[in-house]
Amino acid sequence: MSITEADTKVYDEESVGLDVPETAHQISTDSWFQAGFVLTTGINSAYVLGYSGTVMVPLSWIGGVVGLILATAISLYANTLIAKLHLLGGKRHIRYRDLAGFIYGKKAYALTWGFQYVNLFMINTGYIILAGSALKAVYILFRDDSVMKLPYFIAIAGFVCALFAIGIPHLSALRAWLGVSTVLSLVYIIVALVLSLKDGIKAPPRDYGVPGTHIGKIFTTIGAVANLVFAFNTGMLPEIQATVRKPAVGNMLKALYFQFTAGVLPMYAVTFVGYWAYGNSTSAYLLSNVNGPVWVKAFANISAFLQSVIALHIFASPMYEYLDTKFGIKGSPFKIQNLTFRITVRGGYLAVNTLVSALMPFLGDFMSLTGAISTFPLTFILANHMYLVAKKDKLTSSQKLWHWLNICVFSFLAVAALISALRLIAGKVEKKRSLTSKRDVAHPDFKDIFNWKNFMEVLKDDIMIVESLPAELADVKPLLRAPVSWSKTSYYRGYISTLLKQHKVLKFTHTDSRLANNLGGSTQRLRCRAMFEALRFSPAIEQLATKLVSRLKNNNSRYIALHLRYEKDMLSFTGCSHNLTKEEDRELTKQRKETSHWKRKKINGTHHRLQGVCPMTPREVAVFLEAIGFPLDTQVYVVSGKIYGRDGITPLKNKYPNLFFHSNLATEEELRPFKNLHNQLAALDYIVALESDVFIYSFEGNMAKAVKGHRRFEGFRKTINPNKQQFVALIDRLDKGLISWAKLSSKVKKLHENRIGAPYLRIATGSYKNEENFYSNPFPGCICEKSGGSSIVAKQ
Repeated sequence: MSITEADTKVYDEESVGLDVPETAHQISTDSWFQAGFVLTTGINSAYVLGYSGTVMVPLSWIGGVVGLILATAISLYANTLIAKLHLLGGKRHIRYRDLAGFIYGKKAYALTWGFQYVNLFMINTGYIILAGSALKAVYILFRDDSVMKLPYFIAIAGFVCALFAIGIPHLSALRAWLGVSTVLSLVYIIVALVLSLKDGIKAPPRDYGVPGTHIGKIFTTIGAVANLVFAFNTGMLPEIQATVRKPAVGNMLKALYFQFTAGVLPMYAVTFVGYWAYGNSTSAYLLSNVNGPVWVKAFANISAFLQSVIALHIFASPMYEYLDTKFGIKGSPFKIQNLTFRITVRGGYLAVNTLVSALMPFLGDFMSLTGAISTFPLTFILANHMYLVAKKDKLTSSQKLWHWLNICVFSFLAVAALISALRLIAGKVEKKRSLTSKRDVAHPDFKDIFNWKNFMEVLKDDIMIVESLPAELADVKPLLRAPVSWSKTSYYRGYISTLLKQHKVLKFTHTDSRLANNLGGSTQRLRCRAMFEALRFSPAIEQLATKLVSRLKNNNSRYIALHLRYEKDMLSFTGCSHNLTKEEDRELTKQRKETSHWKRKKINGTHHRLQGVCPMTPREVAVFLEAIGFPLDTQVYVVSGKIYGRDGITPLKNKYPNLFFHSNLATEEELRPFKNLHNQLAALDYIVALESDVFIYSFEGNMAKAVKGHRRFEGFRKTINPNKQQFVALIDRLDKGLISWAKLSSKVKKLHENRIGAPYLRIATGSYKNEENFYSNPFPGCICEKSGGSSIVAKQ
């Protein structure tokens, strides 16, 4: 009988004799409802606790929701194709490899078995990682001493899985355990849902933006697509269908409809609510994010552990069936011979699984890798192609085209997902390796820049500061958090304090502008001490800076410090390209488009300049200095990185030849300890700018604000803040011959009479982003005002 003939009236074959392959396991006994629960156990396994982080975070709301619904529909379609091929050519194909071998031949049998083995092995590896992670989460709740590492818990999980595999002889024997599995799934899903809802209601606004660079987003998006298909992965549908009683096709379709309707609802709920509650800080294991009673979290994690053990047995069953059949393991499962065989063979198989799990515990990317290597080929590519071959005489041209389109699209996605998963795993392995190697000096820590001993000494009566984490916390993985910008102290005393108690160690991924400008009482005073007394640069930086200041002030000379922020990154960010070439403008635009965390991509640079948003060009600065009255022989110390543009610093140097940088003021030997250490060199510039007779900044960036605020604290030293909006209008008129030099100079001086750093009170407007920064103007807060009509400076 050919494939075409056997393909007709497939349901009628239920009533005729069929050739059923030999198997040592039980078949044709289970209801469609039990098969449905087997399938539902798979999709609602503890893996669902990872989809908020591994699917929603890389895809965000629209991509994640649409992607998950599409993956549900496409997976249902692909699985029904396989189910309809169960009875073909007068045979009942109880294994995936049997079906492929019947359609394609012996070589395809071996190839498909290879794919299926890899798929199931990787799924089981993921379950062991998952079970180990759940056990570790329980351990941390009660005894967070970092003695037990994740690989130890993975080993324990592997051992328990082996015990369960030895005790359960075949898939049909899971009957009562499927009910247990359902209860366990409900426990951790309900706990995760309720605690996530509770956290989400109380939490401040979350960030739902897709994190990472432009290139990184591409790879994580592809990885997320692989995770989507992994969510519905079985890779063993014929093996599950083999357990179903007649009519096998009709009953299996009922089981699939149950799986992809009622069965997916818990997964949808926990995935969407988890992402809603924590945004793009959602982890790859949702129970790591939630806050709640310890016993509740422990119960949920134990449930996740036990359910993973049961789910693993389902996906290991094809391997067990193959080995049992090959070696003739029949009769009572508790015969000494059969029991010994299971202990030896299944125990050995899971020992290898456990070893791989312990070596590579990156759950999220492992899901992506599994999706790429096996889920795409088995569930989508092979399903469509087998159906196409088996039904070739029954399909119309458009139907054939549809199946070929599916084959091509999923083949492309499989290759892309494989590259993405390998790249992400390699990156994490390298990151893990680098964490144990010598620290990269190009990324200095606090001690490299600041005098940490002074910091600890000044603040010792206010807060406890330690050099490193105590031994019991040294190996605790910190919870990464970006505090909400402009938060009040109540946010830290409430939400952040709760997180700290729960997770023991927090690492703030962002620290800029995380406190409100206007904090009352002791907190504000502590802030002043930290900023202006505790923070001192390292002795090496301070010593060299003192030498540079001394050289500039030699023979009672005076100098101005100029913060010239005419650098590539700032010009690209602001969209400013005045007086640059078209090629340079294109280069800035390209950088802006490729920098993912810069939200604005299309910017009218001309408009920005006229609004006073752009950094002043070297030529504009030269005109400004001369117009405001600085002699051409004035010493100018430039605080800046590499000046961008064809002309560079030349227009300024031509006008003011006494131009200094740290590079030409210090000797090569003096700068050698700081070579390529940009943060240390910036600290050097900061001190020289702080000690200058006049400080002028051409763009109000973070460093300019910090120097300006520090100079105010030191006695309102002269600091000129150019009115760029008015000035660029004047210089444009000068260039057009519409105003004389004398008139321009007079207007510039008049414009800046009250822009030289004189005292004024910082006003709280309630608009945190738009009001003046505390560190830019620490008055009031760090500067005392005496009554009597006049203000004087006094350090608290």
